[in-house]
Amino acid sequence: MPDLPSYSAMMTEMEAVNLILRSCGIAPLTTNMALDETPDGAKAHGELMDTARNVLSSGWNFNRNINVKLAPNVDGHVLLPANTLKVDTICTDYGKPLIQRGAKLYDREANSFVIGKEIIVEIYVMLAWEEIPQVARNYIAVVAARRATGGKIITSGEAWQFTREDELKALTLLEQHDSDIEDFDSYNVNPHFAKMGRR
Repeated sequence: MPDLPSYSAMMTEMEAVNLILRSCGIAPLTTNMALDETPDGAKAHGELMDTARNVLSSGWNFNRNINVKLAPNVDGHVLLPANTLKVDTICTDYGKPLIQRGAKLYDREANSFVIGKEIIVEIYVMLAWEEIPQVARNYIAVVAARRATGGKIITSGEAWQFTREDELKALTLLEQHDSDIEDFDSYNVNPHFAKMGRR
């Protein structure tokens, strides 16, 4: 059996930060350094986290939690989890249109935060870097590197920059990965496919 590579198959947070730094012509961090130990490292890490939040906010199958039950508090308000990026209330049985307003659900017809009953929703959540699939990590890192070289952090020396084509290729792989998850969900939810699976 051939020896496995010593590096991880998944891009670590430090590797992503170093990718951003290298694209700006800045020396990478070493493994014994904290991500925010240097000013350039802190800026690159901030760019990575901002980009991760922006990308995940679009809503993907891999950061989508379904059938989330939310109970009202003593005031009748339904609070959303702290990691909520976007909430889908279309399939609720509340009978009225609900939207996210701040960190709560809001009844637009009654112009009120008072919901007063348990609501089942779908929530797109912010994930820790370690929970993000590799194809998404790669796309986030490429986008963050392109944003960084666009003037958000100081560049110096010789920089190896990603192109728009690199970003589109990374996005295509991410979309294919997310489509595979959707196909799997459809197979398990659709009665026709479920029947085939039991044969």
